[in-house]
Amino acid sequence: MKISAGSLKRKNLQFISRDTIRPTSSVVKKALFNIIADRLPDSQFLDLFAGSGSIGFEAFSRGAAHVSFIEKDDLLCRCLKENIMKFANCESQFSVFHGHFMSGLGKLVRLKKKFDFIFIDPPYQTDSALKAFGACINMQLIKDSSCVILECSKHSAVPDAQFLEKNCVELTDERKYGMTRLYFYRRVKCN
Repeated sequence: MKISAGSLKRKNLQFISRDTIRPTSSVVKKALFNIIADRLPDSQFLDLFAGSGSIGFEAFSRGAAHVSFIEKDDLLCRCLKENIMKFANCESQFSVFHGHFMSGLGKLVRLKKKFDFIFIDPPYQTDSALKAFGACINMQLIKDSSCVILECSKHSAVPDAQFLEKNCVELTDERKYGMTRLYFYRRVKCN
């Protein structure tokens, strides 16, 4: 797996192949970064359900100032850390939180972290997308100008209009790539 653009272009990332891992396809990744490219420089980026970390590393390569990863799988966390070590002069620009996503988000709250981008890509066969989205909004991890990106299956439950209105969030864009959906959200002023 390679980083496709930016300062780390063509660098290989170590990747552990497993039946439970579904890396973001190159088509979806390219589209995602074409959409957010102009806002990435100097941003704080959270890669939730990081897996191989390919999205977070791509964000860093394209200008994000700091990337935080949350991943519960032991082997994948070791792989993330080994990939970070490959970029020896960049170690301080990455954080890895090992554990359940709620535990990782709790640690970020205690550290008073706020993110410009939160990328949520849970396993498709779970209800984690909705839970993680709600937690990120309710735990105050986003800034007023933040973009929360949800990658999920076309069959996954996503936040409904009532939830979005209640939490002062709006859907700004939706993209379809076969079975995969990308949803882009931002905070809005409440009435």
